[in-house]
Amino acid sequence: MKRGLAYWRSLGCYLLVGGVLAACGTADTTPQTNVDSGSSATIIPTMIPTAIMPTAITISPPNAATNVPSTLAPAPPTAMLPDGELAWTVVKAGDPAVGTESSALAVALRGSDQTTLPAELPTEATTILRSELAANPTALYLVVYGGMQPSGGYRVDIEAIVPQADNTLLVRYRISGPPAGQGAASVITYPYIIVRVTNTAVAAADVLFAAQP
Repeated sequence: MKRGLAYWRSLGCYLLVGGVLAACGTADTTPQTNVDSGSSATIIPTMIPTAIMPTAITISPPNAATNVPSTLAPAPPTAMLPDGELAWTVVKAGDPAVGTESSALAVALRGSDQTTLPAELPTEATTILRSELAANPTALYLVVYGGMQPSGGYRVDIEAIVPQADNTLLVRYRISGPPAGQGAASVITYPYIIVRVTNTAVAAADVLFAAQP
């Protein structure tokens, strides 16, 4: 006997969850009446999705907990420079207009083994050095005095402090005048530099100085 069947409507959707495709839906399960015999029969509905809904994908910014570089504690100061030289700290460099009419000199001092300062140093340098030696008696201080100069613009620089094989230190320094073409004050000056070295046990008497051309 010829029968007619109604199409079941269903609503379906596909969800993409964790990379697995799952289907879900609803269907009208009301029994349909046979148009010829008036009998009813229950038909198992087929899930027919009505639409495939795209799933929005959110791309999150980098996770702050895993992508931000960790804060590192500062590295301890390095006693030796890459080329084997000692590190030092400039305490003071100046070119006062008051000083003594003496030639250049270089000296190493420790507060623990010397209290008499060279009389040739400018008063400014002597005052600073005396205070430093009292505050840090075990530190090694290197003083280079450029002597009396005819104008402003002169300076003294420490270029290297190099430990030697015989347990001495070699200090290379340079006394330079004003750059060419640059004006300088027409006043007599007395340039000097004082540096502090704390990472060596070399005695002050074992420090050698070498002026660079």
